[in-house]
Amino acid sequence: MVSEGSGAGGGEDCRGSGFSLRDCCTGSACSQNLKLVRDADGNISAENQMDCSYGYCLALQEILQGFLQNTWKKGQSMRNINVWEVYNTTQNGYCNLDVDDKDYYSVYLCKIFDGKKMSDDWLPVRVELIQEDVRGNKLKPTCMPFMSQAHLAVENSFLDKLDGLCGNTYEKLKLNSDDGDFTLINIINVIDCLDLENTKYRVYKYSKEEIQKIEKFEFIRSKVEKEVIFKIKAYSRAHMFCTDIFKERMEEWGVGGLVFEKVWSAKK
Repeated sequence: MVSEGSGAGGGEDCRGSGFSLRDCCTGSACSQNLKLVRDADGNISAENQMDCSYGYCLALQEILQGFLQNTWKKGQSMRNINVWEVYNTTQNGYCNLDVDDKDYYSVYLCKIFDGKKMSDDWLPVRVELIQEDVRGNKLKPTCMPFMSQAHLAVENSFLDKLDGLCGNTYEKLKLNSDDGDFTLINIINVIDCLDLENTKYRVYKYSKEEIQKIEKFEFIRSKVEKEVIFKIKAYSRAHMFCTDIFKERMEEWGVGGLVFEKVWSAKK
């Protein structure tokens, strides 16, 4: 049994490889200890921490690294996957952003957040950070305060982390505020990922190509398993979806205010 980080420094467990380091080398000075490191993309490397003059451990290091990399990738492709609808709300006790009356029309009535880019003709919108409810009770701080269910607002100090996680799945639209630096996130990663034959849905009367409501989701696994956050083709207005990795990172980073509703799950 090999555990990632079995050498000095520790690390995340890579159980299930079925590979043993026991009796790996006949060298009397061999410490029989490799440190396995997995990066954010799932790539595994084996760092040789062995003092062995016979060279057996160097050969073992190369074999082990290739074996574990293949095993890990296979495990990732076989894991369960969940899809969540993600949104924000004013009902969870966190701070929210209020759009200035002068800009309300241009944001909520003129703009359709359906996955298309809007940065070319976007004019910065003025917002106010609401930190107390109508009764004067303090609202909890969050780096992703509610602005609407159709998109996400983010404190600029959190953007680097979010960019690193989500890549180019969204565009950033500038917000102006005297209460901090904020950016509006517009999801532009729209994918054709529904198994329509097994999805229960209804369309608009005026447009048979636009989905009005989905009562039962059925996704094409290969289309969503590598996604982080996305919108669904023909169902992109006001609906954002994510996979486990986004949900888990938000929880790990302590991001408050987001709501995750599981809409689909597939077992390995």
